[in-house]
Amino acid sequence: MNENKNIITIGLLLFCMLLISSCTRSEVEEPSPLGPSTISIVFEVTANPNILTAGPSRQSSIITASLKKYDGTPYPGKTVLFDIRDAQGQKIYEGFFFTDDQYTASRVTDSQGIAEVKYYGPNAKEISTEMEIYIYALVPWEGQEFLISRAPIYIILSD
Repeated sequence: MNENKNIITIGLLLFCMLLISSCTRSEVEEPSPLGPSTISIVFEVTANPNILTAGPSRQSSIITASLKKYDGTPYPGKTVLFDIRDAQGQKIYEGFFFTDDQYTASRVTDSQGIAEVKYYGPNAKEISTEMEIYIYALVPWEGQEFLISRAPIYIILSD
């Protein structure tokens, strides 16, 4: 019986020590620079608007890539490569960037860690069905590492 009381007492002491040590932290530690980059870097890609109508004329969407550290500090001067792909990640040729029919584009992030490109969707003569495409953005990093993100765009046919 005494032995059970000792085990319970030791268990309670260990539990209390865990609680006390977990409550004493007052700051966030910065991740190790040797750790995986996905822990300390936020790379987001958005499309505005993300729904385009394929009609007699082309509609466009502004694709914005944002590259920042985990604390919101921007990463300026990084090259972002943009590409048009389908849901399986295969390169497709629906719509284009700029006005000279380019299917890939690259931009360098500005002082706010932002890189933008304009995507022009297909017109009604170029597609026969509604579709979902993705604008992929890739940032070459150190060595063979890279960051990748994507933004969906839904293309609907006009009546």
